[in-house]
Amino acid sequence: MVNLFYWVLLLLSGISFIHCVCQHGPSHCQHFCQSSGKYNCVTTSGHMENHGCECLPKDYCDYRYSCSSTDVACSHNEAIRCNGNNKCECYCSQDSQCLNCPAGNLGFCVNEKCVCETNNYCPGNNKFYCLKNFQCAHSESKRCNQNDRCECFCDINTDCKNCPEKGFCVDGSCVCESQNYCPKGNHMYCLSLSCDRGYTSKCNSTNHCYCAYVPDTCSNHDVSKCYHLTCSSGEKKYCDGRTCTCKPLDYCQQNDGDCQHKTCDASKGEVKVCLSGTCGCLAIPDFCGGDDTSTCQHIICNQYQVKKCENGMCKCQVNPSCSTKEGLNDTCTPENTYLEVKGSDGKTYYANCTDSFHYPLCVEDRCQCVYWKTPPPNLTSEGSTIPTNSMTDVAGSSVSSPVTSQTTDAMTDSSTPISTDQPTGASQATDQTTDSILNTTKAPTTISVATCATRIDCNQQNTHLTFPTFTMPCPEDHIDCVDNKCFCSLDKITTTTPQPTATAAPSISCHQCGDPDANLPCDLRTVYMGQPSQCSTGSYCMTDVVQGSDDSVAIYKRCVDELTCRNEWMAQSSDQDRCLRYAEGAVPGQYTCHYCCTVDGCNSNIVPEARTFYSTSSSINN
Repeated sequence: MVNLFYWVLLLLSGISFIHCVCQHGPSHCQHFCQSSGKYNCVTTSGHMENHGCECLPKDYCDYRYSCSSTDVACSHNEAIRCNGNNKCECYCSQDSQCLNCPAGNLGFCVNEKCVCETNNYCPGNNKFYCLKNFQCAHSESKRCNQNDRCECFCDINTDCKNCPEKGFCVDGSCVCESQNYCPKGNHMYCLSLSCDRGYTSKCNSTNHCYCAYVPDTCSNHDVSKCYHLTCSSGEKKYCDGRTCTCKPLDYCQQNDGDCQHKTCDASKGEVKVCLSGTCGCLAIPDFCGGDDTSTCQHIICNQYQVKKCENGMCKCQVNPSCSTKEGLNDTCTPENTYLEVKGSDGKTYYANCTDSFHYPLCVEDRCQCVYWKTPPPNLTSEGSTIPTNSMTDVAGSSVSSPVTSQTTDAMTDSSTPISTDQPTGASQATDQTTDSILNTTKAPTTISVATCATRIDCNQQNTHLTFPTFTMPCPEDHIDCVDNKCFCSLDKITTTTPQPTATAAPSISCHQCGDPDANLPCDLRTVYMGQPSQCSTGSYCMTDVVQGSDDSVAIYKRCVDELTCRNEWMAQSSDQDRCLRYAEGAVPGQYTCHYCCTVDGCNSNIVPEARTFYSTSSSINN
């Protein structure tokens, strides 16, 4: 049976022989193959070579010859076995069988073979090797990357330990730095830095927090907080849009309050006034009392202005005064009411209140050309004024220009901006009074074009008010139903009905932070992460940006009224390119920008979205 198995084995191995009987016996083959001690007895056809002995390699193995440590050298002292090719080989089944690795290396059993590698090796992307052999300097988490190497990683700063001062997680790796480190220029890391008054925390170019100087701020004419500013002789401290600056002693900005330092001769009746940007003394001013302007003999207003008595002084203002308590009345007409707009070129433009969407109404005791969202009815009446393309400049000459519903097309251009509050001698044209207009206009009448059961059946589309020179939709709170006909009352309707009214100014929520009067700007956390809150006063949102000459920035956010929007945004900032493009990058220099916007939370960014900017057409009074 043994011989039969032997014959089959030799046939399968490809050895050609006739029988397995050595010519001189097995001892002869042992002597002949003493180098390995492994042989086969074979008989070949023809001349018998090696006396019928076939010597086998030392690492040969089969059912007769097993493997020993002398048959094959295993460099890592691993186990030895006979493989399927009748050859002795070294193999391993666990890491502990892999010994004799160079200093600093560990033995790993990979695919039954021993491999010497560093301690950050993790074969097969097995994280277990990282937990077992690899150490992280800052006790952070470990993982095996795609290259079968262990690495340390972090997600948040608290993952980084064992640092002398403080650990920071930057792009997934731990960094040991000082307490004032602000990785990647992030100002949020500097919020905890305490700075003296007049300074704010910022992150510099080397990614470290520091206290940056904030320029002094002021309010109106109060420059008492301009501590760091020193002006030379012949100059004075001046508040220019909340920024402290030095100006010539006689500098003013169309405001008599800028001229308190000026010395005038009271015995000659001189008063301190601002004339064309320079402080001066005005002799023999016109005084008045109440609403009586008959004593205003010396003041000269241009053709678009009327005389007004304000605080006992004669002034010029665009459009006459009126009384809102009288309800709808004929005081304000298209002939005596103008639309005044400051253009982007710095000039003041005027337009008659006669186009399709503007009507003269009494708002806040002054005639104003109001943009009405509802278009006028397609009605005509005797003596009505039809909008034309004709407009008149300050000198009285006619020019041709298209008239549209927008406020910037059909405008009259004065050669220099005309203020609504100019002192005597500051106007440019002769007095054009409107007394004749006020005395000759008749009471308005209504044209009822719809029947009704209650007020709810009447609206601005079917109820209109016709004056001698124009027809307009009836304001909602003046619409009534009388004798089953829609009627526009001269007085407001106070009875409670289902008809909605718009009697209160809309409330608004704005971002609010900083105190300009205390020279305390918004902190960075509030600027970028603050939430809007309901305004207690004012119906608009504003952001003030004070840019310093050293590139420092102070930001304030607040609620304001419409007058502030007009004065600080429309008059001072809306035509300044450095303000309109501030979000693209600050222009170097010292200046202030005010941004007024009209919807909830619109001042969340430093510069609001352009679509939310305040304009005359977005006024809550329109």
